[in-house]
Amino acid sequence: MLQTAKYAEEFALEFFSVDRFIFRASDVFTLDDHSHREWLDRLDNCHVYFLAKRPRLSLVPHSVDISTDTVSFGAEWHIKGVRKQETLSIPRNSFDEAEHSFAVSPYPHRELVSYDARGRAIMATLFASSVHLFENLPSEVRDLEVVYIGKGLRNSVRDRLLHHETLQRILGDIGSEDPGNEACVVAHAFDYRKPYLLMRGMPVEITGDQALARHRKAAAYRPSLEEQVSLIEAASISYFQTSKYNNHYLDFPRRHHRVLRPVYDADFAFLSVQVDHEKIGGQRLYSQKIPPASDHLAFIDFRTGEGLASVSGFRSE
Repeated sequence: MLQTAKYAEEFALEFFSVDRFIFRASDVFTLDDHSHREWLDRLDNCHVYFLAKRPRLSLVPHSVDISTDTVSFGAEWHIKGVRKQETLSIPRNSFDEAEHSFAVSPYPHRELVSYDARGRAIMATLFASSVHLFENLPSEVRDLEVVYIGKGLRNSVRDRLLHHETLQRILGDIGSEDPGNEACVVAHAFDYRKPYLLMRGMPVEITGDQALARHRKAAAYRPSLEEQVSLIEAASISYFQTSKYNNHYLDFPRRHHRVLRPVYDADFAFLSVQVDHEKIGGQRLYSQKIPPASDHLAFIDFRTGEGLASVSGFRSE
């Protein structure tokens, strides 16, 4: 049976990540003291964040072994109270020539400290933000489980997290219920485009002046930053189903969702949000409902919900 298209020309909204950062949730209080200004400026342009958890990785004291080619050391973590270990190695040429020797930092043993030839500490490497880069570590310690999705608009993700009651609750829950885990933040900046498709070879439901009026509305729609961020947040919550800490948008999309009013008014065919982690080492995210992946696509097809032909194969305006 030949499917029916709603319009001869369909429009959509696509949001895609253009910058992203990962850091420990506890580090949000000290980012200003330990980060480059350029890095912080980019982070302040990130308005959607994924709060996630994974096992807390520590380095094994007195385990450092230095060879001509590598610097090796032991790493350990706990899964439901069970202690696990693995040996990690970093190419020797990844370090500066001035880094002459290495040792594990004092308790809680989170850093590899570098010393110069005189025995002075000159560098400390924290591994919490690069765990996913060590391929010999099992996925249970490398992957991040998304537990909450939020936004920070006026003062950025960073300032939002500094004054966030839900973050404090999550940190408290992890400390009491999952003491072997730690919370991480994956912050994203997004851009958007409005692709279109000519629905050739299908019967069309709406034509003439009504179709022309809708075309003008869709072409004129320019979502504000606040509207963009709200749509991204809503689609991401619905996709990951982070129901323990997010209590809104779990049933997105619904007509009662205010953020969708202009989208429904312009009658877009679909909305999609792509979360891409290629540029942070392919860090994988997952949730209780979604399997681990480094690239996630939240796709909402309004046409199938209306019993009409699904829209695919879009090209940019």
